[in-house]
Amino acid sequence: MSAVSEIVNRNIISSLKISEDKDFKKHLNKYDVIHLDIQWFLSNTGNVDVVVPYITQSVLKELREFYPEVLSSDVVMLPDALSRIKDATGQKFIVIIDEWDVLIRDEAANKKVQDEYIVFLKELFKGTEPNEVKKLCAKYDRDFEKVKCWYDGYLLEKYHIYNPRAVVSVMLKGKYKSYWSETGSYEAIVPLINMDFDGLKTAIIEMLSGSSVKVNTRSFKNDTVNFTSRDDVLTYLIHLGYLGYDQDSQTAFVPNEELRQELTTATECTKWNELLAFQQESALLLEATLDMDSDAAGDGIEKIHNRLWVINRQCI
Repeated sequence: MSAVSEIVNRNIISSLKISEDKDFKKHLNKYDVIHLDIQWFLSNTGNVDVVVPYITQSVLKELREFYPEVLSSDVVMLPDALSRIKDATGQKFIVIIDEWDVLIRDEAANKKVQDEYIVFLKELFKGTEPNEVKKLCAKYDRDFEKVKCWYDGYLLEKYHIYNPRAVVSVMLKGKYKSYWSETGSYEAIVPLINMDFDGLKTAIIEMLSGSSVKVNTRSFKNDTVNFTSRDDVLTYLIHLGYLGYDQDSQTAFVPNEELRQELTTATECTKWNELLAFQQESALLLEATLDMDSDAAGDGIEKIHNRLWVINRQCI
């Protein structure tokens, strides 16, 4: 980085709140940044099967220009290259990925490409996984099970991924709440969940109650204006991060308490009387179950089943 660039960046960042941190100058311009735009790589290759190798080769080529004495020609894996650079120079990297979910979203039926991409991400990033979150909880004296309840739930095959921004926020602030609305408003999804598609309202209520629902993600054409079905809306909510997705069972779910609160707030703003009644009946069912009252529990289950059927009929 040139001196001119450092001055420009310092002037830009100095107006931000982070500049007030005592370690601001200590870390300013100290880390190399790797920026990956997955959509750009896909467009330039024209072949989804070679996207991951192309990313690896492109980044390695640039790294060799800056660290020729560290990276020999036998280094062919990006994680290995970054590790060698850190061991030799102490240099750490910040990695920014735009459109990271393109290969997950658009190539849902291409298991080979998805497996390769997930392994690539897994090897590149060691953070925001359960083991790291446990270490952070121990360091900052936070309740791991509570952090897990609030911010865990995203899945990359068998790997659990936490919301990294929320994890950092709860470690520093100690408040278990939704940090989602600080970067994106639930108001954006209100029109989506109010669309008059068969089964949409039922699916939202079922997921808020803790269930998963089947979703055909292949029907979505990346058209964020003209939705044609319940599955289109649910797939878009998965893309936005409001829902989690299990590739094995092909189901969507509310990943954690943080997102449950956001979705609940969105439904409250739409004045869903059905949701309020559903919540009240669920509370009564739980009370009857804990009291071992089989008759009341049976009545509660029947009421909830009938209410879901009515909601479905209203959406047809």
